[in-house]
Amino acid sequence: MDLIVGIENSKEEEEILRAQFEGLKQKAVVVNFMDKVEDYVRSARPSAIVMAFQHNEKFFVDYIRKFKQDPVIREVPVIALLNKLDPNFSITYKRMGFADYLVKPFNKYDLESKLQEALYQSKMVKGRQKHIEVLRSFNKTSIQFNSSLIKHVLPEFKNVLTAPVLKAISADKICIDLRNVPGIIPEEVLILDRIIGLFGQKRIAIVAGKYMGLLIANGSLQEKADLFMSMEEFDEFTNKKK
Repeated sequence: MDLIVGIENSKEEEEILRAQFEGLKQKAVVVNFMDKVEDYVRSARPSAIVMAFQHNEKFFVDYIRKFKQDPVIREVPVIALLNKLDPNFSITYKRMGFADYLVKPFNKYDLESKLQEALYQSKMVKGRQKHIEVLRSFNKTSIQFNSSLIKHVLPEFKNVLTAPVLKAISADKICIDLRNVPGIIPEEVLILDRIIGLFGQKRIAIVAGKYMGLLIANGSLQEKADLFMSMEEFDEFTNKKK
């Protein structure tokens, strides 16, 4: 089921948005900017984000920038919720990373219409995604899984991470990012164990997101890998070890 995350900056606005979300066919959650919303959004990739935004406030500009820099959620369509429309924003919102915008107060029909377009974009992006994506920069390699571990990732893994590739990244800090996997069952933890084995004695990291509890409860991955909820935690950990 599609997941829509709404982000507001006051309790009153949260309640208003929550009421607008009522009756939607999709699962919808409303959170506050102050409630570690970045960790929530990054732990499980939503299908769309509806976010309060003030174009002249650095706080909000930094938020959308962070979202668009994260490899898991940068392709998630974000709809801006504006208190008033600035003429410049109607020209630059796409460049800033937004898929669309709504000006408050808005009616439920307008919201549903914008969400349907955003969800269509989201499905198009997912259709183009590879089962495994390798992102390398600054001596760090992130291996992002986007599909079922049993059906797609395991059969494709050795085709993507060939012996020459493994040799090329052998000196990098390596993490496996599970946040975009649609679902993991306990039996699939053994698959992660096998994948980690391909790196030999090298200790790697796993960005587990919402699967953290499952990984800890099933198997002994912590003996071979460092587990993190978010990419930010992994980055902080690696920076401290420099």
